[in-house]
Amino acid sequence: MINRILIDVEACRLLQNENAVKSLQGYSCDSPPEVFKPVNHIQTTAGDVFKLDLDPLTFVDKEDGNARQLQITLKALFNFDLEDNFWLKLDKTGLFLYGIPLNNDNMYVVSLVAMDTCQQSVVDSIRLEVMENSKTYSHEFTIYFGNDSPSSFDVYKFINGLSQWLDFTDPTQIHVSNADSELLIISWIDKSLSTDFCERSKILDTYYQMADENGTILDEFSCYFSPFFNVTGVFVDFKDVCNMTDLLWTSTNSNMETESYNDEMYLFYILIPVAVLTMVILVVIIIMLVRKCAKRNKYVMHSEKPVYLTDRQPVIFQNEYNDEETSLRPQIPIVIDNFDTGFLSSNGRSVVSPPSYIPPEHSDPPQYRLPPPYSMSSI
Repeated sequence: MINRILIDVEACRLLQNENAVKSLQGYSCDSPPEVFKPVNHIQTTAGDVFKLDLDPLTFVDKEDGNARQLQITLKALFNFDLEDNFWLKLDKTGLFLYGIPLNNDNMYVVSLVAMDTCQQSVVDSIRLEVMENSKTYSHEFTIYFGNDSPSSFDVYKFINGLSQWLDFTDPTQIHVSNADSELLIISWIDKSLSTDFCERSKILDTYYQMADENGTILDEFSCYFSPFFNVTGVFVDFKDVCNMTDLLWTSTNSNMETESYNDEMYLFYILIPVAVLTMVILVVIIIMLVRKCAKRNKYVMHSEKPVYLTDRQPVIFQNEYNDEETSLRPQIPIVIDNFDTGFLSSNGRSVVSPPSYIPPEHSDPPQYRLPPPYSMSSI
């Protein structure tokens, strides 16, 4: 503890001597740094590789110069230190911001602090906006790491190295869908491939740059990341337009070969579902045929009724039999010779003619039922 205090006192004396020398040389500490070209706002998408080169004129100091001559640090709001696992980092040597946001953090504010030689500082507040990625991709690579990997699981460092290994033009071509420092896995996607149709050959070409056809990880690939990352397995999943029917898996800790695994996946994902679907269709067709035959036997159309009940004995329908009764036939009319003296009946007896019709007599209606008389009135 005493040694640390002595070191701090010595550092303070050196700083005072340095400031004194600057004062003797006409060096002034009156003007603090200024924000000349602020960053203000950063917008990116979750899972995308982010990199932003800072303009040297972001900060300007009259005595020290631009941002390259100043001490630049990245802080949280109110000059607090950021968490170690915060996604945004600052490369002080290259003077750029970089990182991979894995979650949709929405809005966040960080501070970019510039300090000159006289310990005077200025702050540029930056508003971070991370948007959600709604795109779908045709594949997904997953890389597994061993337990002996370093404690500092730097996802950006691995993705940057992977981009160089695969000869990608830029690390931003890679989209990180998942990264777990506890499970030691990183899942990523090649954004240069089409999302409208399956480019299976290109996906396999990328896969074979990490593993051979027998499913063994290439020694060159694992040695390229050693000792910072101990790669133990590579897995690729064909998704969306590639129908998720093929899976490829390699691991140095597994004796399973890729070809046999693909055969099992083919059997599980294609043959069994097709067989089940075919059986269901056949059962439905059989049920429909049985029901149709039963309905046909139950309801017999008139045109399909048999013409002969027995051999050579035709069926006589109702409209084919004509047997009328004799009482319904017309009879001979009766002719009457004399209407004046009466007429004889069929048995010879005389028939009395009906009396003549005498209309009834009517008297005039009473006076009270007559209508009132009409009179002419002068106007």
